[in-house]
Amino acid sequence: MFIRPILEKRLRLYFLFLKHGFDIAHTHTAKAGFLGRIAARFAGVPMIAHTPHGHNFYGYFGRVASWLVVWLERFADCFTDKFIVLTQLEKKDLVAYGVSREDKIAVVPSGLELEEYVKVEKDADRKELVVAMVGRLEPVKGPGYFVEAAGVVLKEFPDVRFLLVGDGALKERLKNQAEGLAIKDRVVFLGWRDDVTVGARHAVPLLSGIDILALPSLNEAVGRIILEAACFGVPAVASRTGGVPEIVRDGSTGILVEPGNPAELAKGIMLLLRDKEKRLNIGQAARELVMGSFSAENMVKQIEGLYEVMGH
Repeated sequence: MFIRPILEKRLRLYFLFLKHGFDIAHTHTAKAGFLGRIAARFAGVPMIAHTPHGHNFYGYFGRVASWLVVWLERFADCFTDKFIVLTQLEKKDLVAYGVSREDKIAVVPSGLELEEYVKVEKDADRKELVVAMVGRLEPVKGPGYFVEAAGVVLKEFPDVRFLLVGDGALKERLKNQAEGLAIKDRVVFLGWRDDVTVGARHAVPLLSGIDILALPSLNEAVGRIILEAACFGVPAVASRTGGVPEIVRDGSTGILVEPGNPAELAKGIMLLLRDKEKRLNIGQAARELVMGSFSAENMVKQIEGLYEVMGH
């Protein structure tokens, strides 16, 4: 029952690659990457690249399941000519877990269409301070730590509003948690939204109307939402995990905290709430970093260069 749909998808990919005779197959994410790389190799695609967008080696599953994920990725490496990862930490982990060799891995930072963000102006007249978490309401994203931190922060800053933007299996549990902490009136569950950032049909992106972004994840490839928030001058208080420290430089372009520690998360949020000048300066520094180093144009040029090297 479980194997059959996987084989069917692999066969469909195989015939697709065979029909069109692609020169390069570039897969993305774990499941699509595993099936796609194998199908591409069997179909005779000359060059195969893969971008994992993070990994599941820790933080997602138990010990046995995590080991199985590592083993499967080691197997899939046999069908991979080049890994294109988003951060140096991704590269280090692929090598450390024995998934691939250092010389097969290139780092290309995630890119945004920055010209779209420049057009958006923040609401300067808003009085209410807003702290938001944007992401799936699943254990690996740490939303429970965010709600617990909100309970701590609201004791000193009772007028701050906390937003959870996203949906997932933990939604009802998190609502009960907020009710148990007597903060349900200050914690708003917005669910899935299509107006979080630019590119939606809405004139004012949600991120442009918040003051602090919280990222309490236990595992994170790069935290693209941090990049998007930074474009609006919004500083992040984020877990020191995955590739996050390559964007959030503690005390400079954001605040780093230990993952799974709501007390530290609350402390970081309150640090920025107490000091408006610090909050604005860190947000501006984050914006300058992203605008200078994370454009879609640069990302495309680097990937194009790697394709050319693979072809020789």
